[in-house]
Amino acid sequence: CALLVAPLFDEERFPRWSYQFGGLGDLIREDGHKRFRLKPRDERTGQLVLELIDALRAEESRPAMDYSLIGHSAGAQFLGRFAAFFPNRARRIVLANPGSYVVPAWDRKYPYGFGGLTIVDEADRERYLESSIVILLASRDIKREGLDKSLGAERQGSTRYERGHTVFELGQASAAAEGWDFGWSLLEAPGLGDG
Repeated sequence: CALLVAPLFDEERFPRWSYQFGGLGDLIREDGHKRFRLKPRDERTGQLVLELIDALRAEESRPAMDYSLIGHSAGAQFLGRFAAFFPNRARRIVLANPGSYVVPAWDRKYPYGFGGLTIVDEADRERYLESSIVILLASRDIKREGLDKSLGAERQGSTRYERGHTVFELGQASAAAEGWDFGWSLLEAPGLGDG
């Protein structure tokens, strides 16, 4: 009674900015400096997910078919940014052990927050906080090897486990401060992870 789809986002066609960071744009060199350039809407990686959902619904002749999304590690980073920046109707989005998140704040720049983007507004932030997002953390996922150590990620915490708790609490506080519903939940898998 379920249809399972696992799209391949290979590294050659979908490097870091096109996958983990949501595919909203690219870093380009201009006058010796790097700067972020937004892609047209139909070229953003998250748009592929929406198109895939539409294609599956058409193939199944079920235009209102429910769907849930789950991603682990880099896949969870991608889906977190998808949830934040692409209006969708996912029944649930599970983010299992991502290396970084989108903090629902304007003072944190993309790809770690809403700041610096002209394509989102306060309604998008509210939608993100109201989304049915499950942050799934392995309780022993505390290694730093291979973890994003950029300033934006480090502000979220020093490990995947810590970052999950920090961002969940920031989301909860942000929703409460605005009087918005908060749809996120946090689950832990005790004893899992590579410590």
